[in-house]
Amino acid sequence: MKRTGKTILTTSVVSVAALVLAACGGGGDADVSSSGGTGSGEPVAGGTASILMMTEPTSLDPAKLTVGYSGSAPVGTSLYGTLFTQDLTSYALVPSIGESLTSSDGGKTFDLKLRPGVTFSDGSALNAEAVKFNWDRIKNPEMGSSSIGTAAQVASTKVVDDLTMQFTMGVPNPNFGQGITVSSLNWIASPAALEKGSEAFDANPVGAGPFTLKSWIRQDKMELSKNASYWNAPKPYLDSLTIRTVLDSAQRLNTLQADGVDVVVDNKADNTQKAKAAGYGTYQVMLNGGNGFALNFRKAPFNDPKVREAFVKAIDISLINDVVYEGVADLPTSLFNADSPFYTGTKITQFNATEAQTLFDEIAAKQGKPVAITLTAYSLPPSNTVAQAIQAQMSAYKNVTVKVEEFDFPTAQGKSLSGDFQAMSAGTNFLDPETQMYTWFHGDSKGNTSGINDSVLNDALDTGRQATDIAERKDAYAIAQERITSLNPYLWYVSPQGFFWTGKKFGGGIEYYGNGSLVTEGLWMQP
Repeated sequence: MKRTGKTILTTSVVSVAALVLAACGGGGDADVSSSGGTGSGEPVAGGTASILMMTEPTSLDPAKLTVGYSGSAPVGTSLYGTLFTQDLTSYALVPSIGESLTSSDGGKTFDLKLRPGVTFSDGSALNAEAVKFNWDRIKNPEMGSSSIGTAAQVASTKVVDDLTMQFTMGVPNPNFGQGITVSSLNWIASPAALEKGSEAFDANPVGAGPFTLKSWIRQDKMELSKNASYWNAPKPYLDSLTIRTVLDSAQRLNTLQADGVDVVVDNKADNTQKAKAAGYGTYQVMLNGGNGFALNFRKAPFNDPKVREAFVKAIDISLINDVVYEGVADLPTSLFNADSPFYTGTKITQFNATEAQTLFDEIAAKQGKPVAITLTAYSLPPSNTVAQAIQAQMSAYKNVTVKVEEFDFPTAQGKSLSGDFQAMSAGTNFLDPETQMYTWFHGDSKGNTSGINDSVLNDALDTGRQATDIAERKDAYAIAQERITSLNPYLWYVSPQGFFWTGKKFGGGIEYYGNGSLVTEGLWMQP
């Protein structure tokens, strides 16, 4: 890359492995069944489509929405659009409502410039003051935003002019652009509408996205209408969009097969295989990391490193694959995929039943009682079924007992954010390691679910965050992987499981960014 006087984040931070939209069971370009949505040809304007997503939002406030394929991204991208998306090959930021993101001092300060002429759905201007208002809210702990770990990196924000917001980082981070795409910083709502309070805002959210809210019946469906003043005409192609939440993967598959939905967001490889075999379009979100259980360093029993080691060694994740995913899921071996420049071969799975039993015996003898473990899971598959599978495996060991507790999504999220758990169902799915490896594993991060705090790991993550040279970044993340593996903050049991399925009347336009956040502006139906 040719260097200039400024760090331009739409063209830097891109020397990472390609992210492709690969068909389930294959690699390379998307391979969509010809009997499903082909995603080819010219988009057709008009019509309506329906989406099934996995998580019911508690609020339409962008600060409260969760990102990624498992979150509320279809709602966020529909109502608010995006500041930036990402190129799926290079990870480079792609301008949207945000026109550019630049830094002239190595990531200490940035200028975020907005596209001129963008308005909220009520006709008011989406300007730098609106971005500042939204970003400052998200970093406020009282908001309880799941994006606070990213937002907290920003020390201050300042309006330079109507279309320019300057922000200063607490610590220089030339790679911060990646953090925007994996957080709700990417979604900007009208400050005037937000100031009316949560009840009024949920009834009438005002954003600058491709759709506006027509109605929302909680626990049922959300009806959206085309935003006639959307900046990126002729998008959106659809006249209307219906979004529903179905918690169970099998029910989502049944709805698809009954022609009751056009796009499904899912997290189970076995049902994705069934959808593909039945002739539906299937796409896989290709990410690094994995899904697992975060082990809480802040409280017993996992504040004891021997308990963490024993637990991780006790679980045969191939059996979880057989029980929960019918043996077809990809199992994690490293935090990075083999084609990533950050891949080192460092193993994150350590199954050894003999060593696990020896450790449990030693711990029980020292404390005078068996180890008692509680697994906190979401009350829906696969989170709860994985917890039950782990509980079944652990019953074969002596001197350890395992209990499973299940909660709905908002309650479980609250326990995760407050640290009120022993082992919590959680994912560590990412494209570029910045900013999320720092968020999950740095001792100073507010988004550090496990509470891990190790000086060597912290230093490596600091170096990886601030480096711009790919070789320096790789060395830093190699150290980070080694420390993470030795300290066991997670039990990882499956590689990231993000999928999109498309119905037989679907035309095309499946696009995503970040951690699988589905973009809805380009969706279209067959005439």
